[in-house]
Amino acid sequence: MDGSFRLILNLKRPNIHVEYQHFKTDTLRCFPNGLASCPRKFTKLLKPVHATLRQSGHLSFSYIYDSYLQGDDLNDCATNVIATITLFDSLRFVIHNLKSVLVPSQRITYLGFVLDSIEIKIYLTQEKAQTLKYACEKTLACSNLSIRAYDSQLPNCHIWPFTL
Repeated sequence: MDGSFRLILNLKRPNIHVEYQHFKTDTLRCFPNGLASCPRKFTKLLKPVHATLRQSGHLSFSYIYDSYLQGDDLNDCATNVIATITLFDSLRFVIHNLKSVLVPSQRITYLGFVLDSIEIKIYLTQEKAQTLKYACEKTLACSNLSIRAYDSQLPNCHIWPFTL
């Protein structure tokens, strides 16, 4: 103790409306932050949603919480977007309008890659290209590089989603 004064403030009166049950076990209604299995569980949760969209003739798939929608032309893609938003809303999913690209485009950035349907090519974004260049230069500058050091130099440069 450092000699300072302390007090205990009991907030019993404001909590009068909260039901108290001694030894009640709570069940989680959502995943806690940081749980390692959450992305896999969420991906599994979205599989039937995207399967329903594909059964309706829409081309769509997801990677964790990002959905990729495609159509043969502008109207087909717009119909896909409307159907997807309607289905997600009916399932009480919240769509982040600021991060979503709701207007169909022939060149779009998805998972850090630029997908170009006119040239039918996939490009790295400028940021990802700079990160890769810096990591390669740093790796080449090392004369004796262990596997662990090499692996730690390239954490943001994985391109596995497009190697399948």
